[in-house]
Amino acid sequence: WRQTKSPEYVHALDRAAQRHDVPTDMLARQMYQEGKFSERGGLRADWDRTRKTLPVGLAQMTTQTFDELAQRAALRGDIERVKELRGFSPMNPDHAFDAAAEHMAYLYRRLGSWPAAVAAYNYSLPYFEKWLHGDADVSDPITMKGANGYDKWKEITNYVSNAFRNIGPTPQTGDIYARRTSTSQFERGFKVAKSIELPALHNTKENP
Repeated sequence: WRQTKSPEYVHALDRAAQRHDVPTDMLARQMYQEGKFSERGGLRADWDRTRKTLPVGLAQMTTQTFDELAQRAALRGDIERVKELRGFSPMNPDHAFDAAAEHMAYLYRRLGSWPAAVAAYNYSLPYFEKWLHGDADVSDPITMKGANGYDKWKEITNYVSNAFRNIGPTPQTGDIYARRTSTSQFERGFKVAKSIELPALHNTKENP
């Protein structure tokens, strides 16, 4: 992907991953799934203060999630980061990927696994954590089906597998996520893997 994508995106991903200590190739494949590096257009170009849960920009981050980055920075007394985030545009690769990488690092710290962090980015952390803890008010993604053939579980597992394509062993449904143990129904779901080895990649022409 380094040879086939715009240097602007490649350099922005490198900077974001290094700054927030996130695996670069995982982040790149994840961000390509999100905004397709704007190759297809049609992305919302600014933070939506009315509908804060709609995905926006290159990283398809919601305004609510972006605001939480600033809130966490304020809580830890990092005023410079708060000021920096205020100037972020969701269609600017440096801004979008930096925010996404910071959020991914936070998800990793919360969940202890890069695959789980990727899944939570896709499913949203509040829902994901509630589901993991057996909250009956949260829909089970394993059984979420739509009349048009939509399958949430397939979406999540494909999203995670694509993020780790060509990065060591492909994560499998049964062994890559945090365990949900409230009932036997979910034992077949997400199980714990505290870390996953991410060996150095050889350059590839495939999309991230």
